[in-house]
Amino acid sequence: MKLSSCGKQGLQAVLGNGQEVSVRWNDLACVCFSKDVVHLSSLTPTRVVETGFDSEITHSWRRDRCVVGGELLAQGRAYGLGLGVLSRSRLSFRVPEGATHFLTRVGFDDTAAELPVRAHAVARVLQGNKLLFEAKDLTPGQAPQNAGMHAVKGGDTITLEVDFGRGRDIGDRVNWLLPMFLMRSQS
Repeated sequence: MKLSSCGKQGLQAVLGNGQEVSVRWNDLACVCFSKDVVHLSSLTPTRVVETGFDSEITHSWRRDRCVVGGELLAQGRAYGLGLGVLSRSRLSFRVPEGATHFLTRVGFDDTAAELPVRAHAVARVLQGNKLLFEAKDLTPGQAPQNAGMHAVKGGDTITLEVDFGRGRDIGDRVNWLLPMFLMRSQS
């Protein structure tokens, strides 16, 4: 498959047989692009803040894995790229030069549904101090939420934040799914 273009609704691609197809962002899970895209899991955060509810953190964030290990899973779909975190976490990234937009999805990892507790979390995307997206009551079993496509420019800071929801932080295994910067085309 060859990527033709990306837009607010999704992407256009040409299959090996020459057929053009449109794919909505909500329909993507395991497709990972490398041209004109920078995945956050390939970057080193400029700042990491992780705190437990009333004790030390039990697991630190992970690249391309659930925070407790294993694939990033959401509603039975495996995602190849992303970030696994627990509540309370803040991962900040510098927007690379040439980036035009940022997008991601967020949802509980499927492993949280197997726990004997009902987890709740709040997820936010910030650009500097500006709130771009907020999911106020994430729970296991919900479909991953699309955080939207947001215009960015090189040097900006994007922060992915997961905070405690109702109750404690027990079982707050949250995945940032396919977080990426879309880059100006080099072709």
